[in-house]
Amino acid sequence: MSRGALRGIIVAAACAAAILGTASAAAAAQRYASPNGSGTACTQASPCAVDTAFDGNGGDEVIVAPGDYGPLSVNLFVPPNGYAHGVAGQPAPRIHFTGVHYAATGNVNTRLSYMQFDGGTSDPLEVNQNTEADQIYVHSSTADACLVYGTLIDSVCWTSAPGKEAVNGAVSASYTPVLRNVTAEATGTGGLGVEYHASSGGQLTITAVDLIAHGEATDIQTEATLPDTTVVNTDHSNFATSTPIGSGANVTGTPQTQPPLFVNSAAGDFNEIPGSPTIDAGVTSPANGAFDYFGRPRVINGMTDIGAAEYDPFNGVILNSHKARLKKGKAPLSITCPAGTPPPCAGTLTLSYRHGSKTSTAGKASFSIGSGATAKVKVKIKKPARRRLGDRGKLKVTASADATDGAGTSAGASGKVKLKA
Repeated sequence: MSRGALRGIIVAAACAAAILGTASAAAAAQRYASPNGSGTACTQASPCAVDTAFDGNGGDEVIVAPGDYGPLSVNLFVPPNGYAHGVAGQPAPRIHFTGVHYAATGNVNTRLSYMQFDGGTSDPLEVNQNTEADQIYVHSSTADACLVYGTLIDSVCWTSAPGKEAVNGAVSASYTPVLRNVTAEATGTGGLGVEYHASSGGQLTITAVDLIAHGEATDIQTEATLPDTTVVNTDHSNFATSTPIGSGANVTGTPQTQPPLFVNSAAGDFNEIPGSPTIDAGVTSPANGAFDYFGRPRVINGMTDIGAAEYDPFNGVILNSHKARLKKGKAPLSITCPAGTPPPCAGTLTLSYRHGSKTSTAGKASFSIGSGATAKVKVKIKKPARRRLGDRGKLKVTASADATDGAGTSAGASGKVKLKA
């Protein structure tokens, strides 16, 4: 029997587990995992293996450190009413499976965030009904990628295997999956971006908002014969082809059909590049979550993109000063953080000058500026540069500002500045 056909059995077991989890809520704790973890303490000081960390009590929080795990020959189920996630601000942990093993939200009222899954001969990720997964990156080169019956947000589901599905589900009961800001890519020959089908009393209603769906065979496929139904309701989504099969199958909504532009879809880099029609074309809603898969703000420049990634147009601060007069040994220079930039623009301003064949640093200063704001950055000038300035009354320097915005995008800016004594 397939995992899709086992939905009713698994959900019944999940409900029973949730009841047991409530009874053990008092034992809820933080459980830490690391790539080299061992033992059963699962504390921050003494982390355990990832499968041990997931094998906790109801309500436990499982915190997974960055690094590579596996390949694992066990399944990972989030504890009832629990939350498992990577560490914010650090690289997402990469969990590799072997055989038919996978990670699953597993039990009602659970959440899985900021992790990567790959490998195995079955979907590496399963999102069950009444659960949520967000900021997840899944890749399979041999099977389907994501089995979704609950809510999946700000995530990438990618299969490069021939004839496989990026997001899929099969039911014989009533389910209402939600896909928000999901990039579903099936790049293998004959692949399907999104595929759902119902039978034997199945009723599937899928809500797809800000979805990118692409498959080499078809982007979205639904299948059902009345009285069974499978309907995908799309809103502000990007796909070019849909294939309803049977009298109970349908795909609604008016899609954006121009293909998105990615950095390198063949290599699994689904960051957008300038000119992608998906930029600023999505629905802005708190339901989308606060961050995209990569940890950037979900709303940049007041708009939301379609898909898992949010494009950050930041290409550096603006240097406003072309001349500056020293005051108490410091050169004040005006810098602007462009409006719409995820705040702050933070970095270092460096002044350098040439003498003969050499380049020397006149001074450095750090800065942190809010979005759309302008600030005076005072650079303390070194003694050798002050002597040259005193001898000549002026000194031509190059101002270089290396900055990173609040979304983690870095860029440099430079210009010529004339210093006066």
